[in-house]
Amino acid sequence: MTGSVCKGLRSLEVVRGMHLAGTILVWLSILLIVVGMVIGFGGMLAGAGEELVKLIALVPWGFLLLMTGTAMAQLSRRR
Repeated sequence: MTGSVCKGLRSLEVVRGMHLAGTILVWLSILLIVVGMVIGFGGMLAGAGEELVKLIALVPWGFLLLMTGTAMAQLSRRR
């Protein structure tokens, strides 16, 4: 009986960890998207150097992390 209780507690800790990791990924991805859009497009419109315009590449990575974080957070939440 105690073995099943320990397994249940361990799986609950993993679920909480996945939910926290998913939430952190969502916020990190939002930050990447905003930085990429504001600095990348701002630099492009201002005629800045190529280095700033390369920051637009952060936007697709941000969306990828956003989808991953959302899936992790939603699949690991309590029902």
